[in-house]
Amino acid sequence: MKYKREPNFVHGQSRFVGVILINLGTPESLSVSSIRMYLREFLSDSRIVELPSWIWKLVLNLLVLPFRPRSLIGKYSKIWLPEGSPLRVYSSYQSEQLNRLFSRYRQFIHVRHVMRYGKPSLEEAYDELRNLGCDRFLFFPLYPQYSSSTTGSAYDYFFSLLKKCRYIPEIKLVHHFHNHKAYINAMALHIKDFWSRNTVTEKLIFSFHGIPKSSWKSGDPYPCHCYQTAKLIADALGLSEDQYTVCFQSRFGRNPWVEPYTIDVIKNMARSGNKELTIVSPSFVSDCLETLEEIDVELRKSFLSNGGEALYVVPSLNDSCFWIYALEKIISEQLGAWLIPPSAEELECIRMRAMTAHDSDE
Repeated sequence: MKYKREPNFVHGQSRFVGVILINLGTPESLSVSSIRMYLREFLSDSRIVELPSWIWKLVLNLLVLPFRPRSLIGKYSKIWLPEGSPLRVYSSYQSEQLNRLFSRYRQFIHVRHVMRYGKPSLEEAYDELRNLGCDRFLFFPLYPQYSSSTTGSAYDYFFSLLKKCRYIPEIKLVHHFHNHKAYINAMALHIKDFWSRNTVTEKLIFSFHGIPKSSWKSGDPYPCHCYQTAKLIADALGLSEDQYTVCFQSRFGRNPWVEPYTIDVIKNMARSGNKELTIVSPSFVSDCLETLEEIDVELRKSFLSNGGEALYVVPSLNDSCFWIYALEKIISEQLGAWLIPPSAEELECIRMRAMTAHDSDE
């Protein structure tokens, strides 16, 4: 096997830490070809669609890719920012702000953001960080609740890259942060800030991205993580159990997914006389198609058409100060002893020992 070219190893070199933030992915541009390319990569992941590959390839190439991209371009056009896809834009802001934050007192930490499907690619970011001298890596999937289709797939991606490397760096992995105090506090403060500028409704709807019910029954902890997240945020907001509801969105295909479905909850509440609702999506730390189009457009339309009068949609955390400082807190805890760099004297001692050993070998 041909391995990737590595930077030259230097004895006594100061050790740098690379932090890689990874999110799901997005099309490169508002074009049918770009959306098709993204969907092909996304839906070819065996953790996303757990069907026999030969069956799914036929369905994907004959029924999905020829038609689905054209139906999505209108949806993406409603949410596209001047700078590009919201998910990529906000992910970029997050890594930029973290780099500025760490540069004030942790100049040996470099942060990059990547996408599981599409660009920026993991390999490009990894190579850049290795060339900057990083030999310790924190791999951070930005999915608060663990799921095989998100965090599990991100791990697959990272490990497949490492298989190409002659030098395997020291690695730490973030598995989940659905109950981390910094994340819960950031969500609670973010919702309070939203309520300070909008109506405080009697009901708060927690809408999480769904997964197939079969995945849950097969051992995926995702729904359990979602319920715990909602309970912790509700407690931080001082809400009683009858003041909030947990539901799941983004069902794909005909098989049953984890219930209740957000669309059904919204319709039923509107028909039951709930005129105003607030909805938040804690499984997304950056706004994307599922929050900006599915919730803010489609679900709003459904709520209003069934008798509702106002649906207040809390934005994702994006690059809010609450989230940036929460990220810094989680990252710092994960890095642990890596936050203490070796002194100049220690590095010189290592270099001298290596040089002495090298001279004796000659």
